[in-house]
Amino acid sequence: MNHKILVMLPRRLGDVVMCTPAFKQLKAHCPSLIVDALAFSKISATAIKHDPLFKTIFLAEQHPLASLHHHYDQVYSLYDSRTIYDYIGNYPVTYNRMREHHGKTLHNADMACVFLAKQFAYQPEAVQQYYIYPQQQDKDRLNTLLAATDIKPDNKLIGFHLGCSRSAKYATRNRAWLLRYFRKYLKGIKSWPLNRYLKLANNLRQDDPKVKIILTGGADEIKLGEMFSKHYPDAINLIGKTSIQVLFELLQRLNLYVAADTGTLHVACATNTPFITFFRSGKNNCVPPAADYRVVIKKEKITDISVAEVYHHARRFLK
Repeated sequence: MNHKILVMLPRRLGDVVMCTPAFKQLKAHCPSLIVDALAFSKISATAIKHDPLFKTIFLAEQHPLASLHHHYDQVYSLYDSRTIYDYIGNYPVTYNRMREHHGKTLHNADMACVFLAKQFAYQPEAVQQYYIYPQQQDKDRLNTLLAATDIKPDNKLIGFHLGCSRSAKYATRNRAWLLRYFRKYLKGIKSWPLNRYLKLANNLRQDDPKVKIILTGGADEIKLGEMFSKHYPDAINLIGKTSIQVLFELLQRLNLYVAADTGTLHVACATNTPFITFFRSGKNNCVPPAADYRVVIKKEKITDISVAEVYHHARRFLK
């Protein structure tokens, strides 16, 4: 009988995407292993849709561990949090506790690779990129979305992701959303101010009228997209209109992507598309894998990053 395991996934999109190299390596080294996944959010489940490692993907909100545990030889959790502890209760689960010892020295993606490699006795490999698995229907969906726009073959397509889900929620609570959004910026969260995205867009279009800005994001960023489009009506607003797999297909068609430390940035790490991203100084365990077409700008505060600095890098990619 083949060994059968259940793998518990992190809740957030970026954390799950950073685990995809570990899934690919496990599949390569243990091809006969039967692996199911347990997701603690719908976006987590969607991120691994069609991943060849997983036979079945369960949602924790629909499947108590009591109904699953007895079907598996072993249960592993790639993350530890109060939500996961409460869900597991007294059932035996092997946790990935590498954060406790290597959280400041080892990248999150590498920690997942090392953890699974130790469980199944193979040598982990260095992480170069992440993995998303789109299907033909995802390509068709993107083609349908873009067919409704005025994009021309000679346009230079630049994607902007204006926020991160946690900061954008402040922007949708009431009519004073913009004030709350900028107050949150000043406390050093992950997003770059909206007015700087607008200035960057205007500068790039002045340089080249063929530049087209495409906005990406989820439901939490809809208000941000509306504000951006009000001041930059030429933008193509796809916020809330793409699945993760459709987003992946879109990112592959861009000439450049500009985003902060958010889930869609990690999806971009599954492509070869150039991008510019913003991180706070000292945060090294989730930066993108290094490549000459990826620029990571680090400052003590995200608000310390100037339009001029981002523009300089953008021009290099758009020549």
